[in-house]
Amino acid sequence: MVIIEQNPANRSTIRPRTFSNLPTPPQKQVIYGRKLAYDPNPKTKGFYEEGLIHRSRNGQRVRSKGELIIANLLDHLGVAYTYEAELCGHDQTIRRPDFMVNDEETGRCVVIEHLGMMGDPSYRLAWERKLNWYRQSGIIPDDEGGGRSGILVTSDDSSGFDEHLLAARVRSALGL
Repeated sequence: MVIIEQNPANRSTIRPRTFSNLPTPPQKQVIYGRKLAYDPNPKTKGFYEEGLIHRSRNGQRVRSKGELIIANLLDHLGVAYTYEAELCGHDQTIRRPDFMVNDEETGRCVVIEHLGMMGDPSYRLAWERKLNWYRQSGIIPDDEGGGRSGILVTSDDSSGFDEHLLAARVRSALGL
């Protein structure tokens, strides 16, 4: 976007401005059984916005090509989602899942995480801690049947990204 402003000498000046192009603002979501409560007034603006370098079909900015595939897949399926929204867990700590789908009609919460750097030992260790946090918060992986608070679906591109398999898992988790 370009804004043309008048400078003090009455000459037009072109000054580029950058604006966040997120379709929805980040929202804090708290687990209460199977439902999530939305906070319409987020206390933070953006989460490392400079890392959002890829843009999906619907305009959502994401960090990686794997997340780009997921955003486009969810858009293709017609699924509304939040990206990197705050999620408060069992211990009142905050995590930011890559994607979260909250189906208010069914009460189903699906969290989608893309594990793009599992070859990095520190990333793998951080993921294992986060997975434990999800489990304690009642968000259980889809291949284990899901949990009382949600279903966790993960993708990993270490052996190539299988969009077809991920789409089937997401459809199943959402009951589509």
